[in-house]
Amino acid sequence: MNIVEMILKALSGDTLKTLSAAIGETPENVQKAISAIVPTLLSGLGSLAAKPEGGEKIWNSLRKVDENVADDLGGVLSGGGADDLAKKGTGILEDLLGKGGLTALIGSIASFLASNPALVKKLLPLVAPFILSFLGKQVKSQGLDLGGLLKMILSQKSNIAKAMPAGLADSLSGVQGLGDFSNFVSDSARSVRAAGDKAAAAASDSMQWMVPLVALVVLLAAGAWWLNNSKPPAGPGGTPTPANPPTAGVGTLGSAPGPQDPAETVTKDFGGYMRDAYEALDSVTDVATAEAATEKLTAVTAKVDSLTSVIEDLPSSSRAIVTSIVKQSQSKLQEKIDKVLSIPGVEDVLKPVLNGLTEKITVLLNTPAAE
Repeated sequence: MNIVEMILKALSGDTLKTLSAAIGETPENVQKAISAIVPTLLSGLGSLAAKPEGGEKIWNSLRKVDENVADDLGGVLSGGGADDLAKKGTGILEDLLGKGGLTALIGSIASFLASNPALVKKLLPLVAPFILSFLGKQVKSQGLDLGGLLKMILSQKSNIAKAMPAGLADSLSGVQGLGDFSNFVSDSARSVRAAGDKAAAAASDSMQWMVPLVALVVLLAAGAWWLNNSKPPAGPGGTPTPANPPTAGVGTLGSAPGPQDPAETVTKDFGGYMRDAYEALDSVTDVATAEAATEKLTAVTAKVDSLTSVIEDLPSSSRAIVTSIVKQSQSKLQEKIDKVLSIPGVEDVLKPVLNGLTEKITVLLNTPAAE
């Protein structure tokens, strides 16, 4: 699945004409701007996805956008909703980038396109909600949770790098506070260019029959680079590929089997433990049901505690994903705990075990990286 191509295709044709009319620009100028804006915004989301707190920001932004935007952007705009959508898009971009970051981004893209900044300023707040709405539809159709969403975004690294217009990443890297936009894809682009240079040099110095061999070596090198940079390394001892397809929301995207991501394993296990905790808390209606839930909650606490040593060995990129998911679950768990403890008599029964569970989750969030 190439999300970049899918979004660019959806923003062409009649939708492009309606979008152009809504901002008073020619379809040619708008299409050129879109070809820069889409990979730039996806690159920014990719950078956020790899950071602590970034996943929550993306997830919260998705919730602010209606699915109808991706289903029928032309209808939304032609129905007089352009101003409302632009206002919402501006708010989302400011939440993700800050006002200064948004201003810098507009100027950088406009400068690269050699176009009027007003065009980019009007277009960005309309395209951003469309992209988020599109991602939201993928989340819904594939049954993804936060971990699945982050993996989906990060899996598009090479597609974003290919779609980024030549020179745009360099332009973005020169804007203070926006280096992450270019960093997400620039390493990939540089690696591909370096591999191509080596192949050309080898071909010129070798006999003609060696060209296929050189090409094969370059392809293998590029593939190895991508695997090393787009996926965290396996944990100690490696993690075997599951016999059955992974659970929706935490599964590896794509059809080719391979070693399971250590971050994927942790998030899948942690998600299962939290579901057990939610079910136990939802079953509590009085003291008797609270006593019955104690055993299950104690077991969940022990399982959560067992993840501490695993998280210690995760690389920073994987830890960022896991941290985002743990924090989201922590908030939901606390809501259920507060509700249950308000039931008369339940606090005396459950508070000790629930304190233990929340403490173990806090330990997960603060687990130092192994040296």
